[in-house]
This record gives sequence, structure tokens and C-alpha cells, in this order.
Amino acid sequence: MQKFKNRESNQPKSSGTRIKDIVPQPLKRHSNKIVVEKVDGDQSLITLKPAGFTASTAGIIFFALFWNGFLVVWTTMALMASFLFALFSIPFWLVGLAMIAGIVTNLFGYQEILIRRKNMVVRKFTVGFKIEHTIDYNTLNSIELEKFTKYSNRTKNSFKLAASGANDSGLNSKTVAISHSDKELFIGEHLNESDKEWLVEHLNNEIVPLLRYVS
Repeated sequence: MQKFKNRESNQPKSSGTRIKDIVPQPLKRHSNKIVVEKVDGDQSLITLKPAGFTASTAGIIFFALFWNGFLVVWTTMALMASFLFALFSIPFWLVGLAMIAGIVTNLFGYQEILIRRKNMVVRKFTVGFKIEHTIDYNTLNSIELEKFTKYSNRTKNSFKLAASGANDSGLNSKTVAISHSDKELFIGEHLNESDKEWLVEHLNNEIVPLLRYVS
């Protein structure tokens, strides 16, 4: 793992340079799910659009309709027999609601990465919810792709809102991991593999020149 701190020594010291003068032009990418724009002279905003309606999302919607439809029938019949017996359906309803939440996130959830001179802000949005996290560059270790198996083992400690693996499947898929301090922050879970690779390269290209401003 190549550390950001190791790269800082290779960056020339300067002062008064604005981010618009040192950020490279966006590299060529394979989809329109990533939008890069300038907020002002010293800030750059990367928006990761929702996964949208895909074949994977269609499959989840079909299964969620079947699952929740069956639960409606089963719970109704259980209530006729006993209220206590119907309570056994609660864990299955939680699974059904989780599937609905994942569908809504895939269709409408998006992420933003605000690149500033001394820190970056990551925001994850879904319907009615927002999670925000600020990362100072002096705590940043690396931005790289990690195997999905490593990611899935850490989801309970991760900064995660969007459903993972929306466009990827299998244990060979990867996710974008931002390592800072003793934590890891996962972003772009819903992007395809080539867009994840593009995002890692672009973030590194934007942030490495800014290390000259880190004290």
C-alpha cells in the first residue's frame, strides 16, 4: 500500500496556487455515473449518480414483491390464528423492508466528494437521509480498490449507506476504500468496476498535489 505521506516529499513546495491551477483534467471514463465540476476556485465536487434501474435492480424488485407479498398473506393468516404467532414474522418483515430500502437507494441514492485544499468531505444521500464525513489530508493514508471480501467483513464499521454491489457480483468485485487514521471509508459501492478504477485514479490525481498545503 502506497501511503500519501510518502508521496508528499515528491511534491514541490509552493504557496498561493489555487486548486483550479493544479487539478488535472478528468480522465476518460466508461459511463456517465461520475460528474466532476468546480464549486469555486478552491473546491472541486465529484458527484456519483444513483445506480438507477438496472437488470440487478429489476431482479431485486421482483424478489422483494414476491417476498413482501407472501409476508402479507402469511401474516394475515397468522393474525387470524394468534397475535403472538404473527410476531414470528417480524424478522422476515425487517428483511423485506431492508430490500425496499436497498431498491430506493439504488434508484435515488447518490454520493458527493468535495475536494478542498486541506480536507475532503464525503456525503451519502438517500431519500430523507444524509451521512457526512470529513477527512483531513494529514490523516489520509491511501485511496485504493479493495476486494469485496475485505469490504464485506468490515461493513459494520464502515461509513456505508448505499447498497453495495449494485453493479458487481461475486467475491472478485472490489470497492473504493479511503484509509485515514485507523479507519476505512467506503465509497462508490454501486459503480461498475471500470468507474471505480477511474475514481481511485482521479482522487489520487487531485489530492496528491494538495499535500503541499498540509502542515
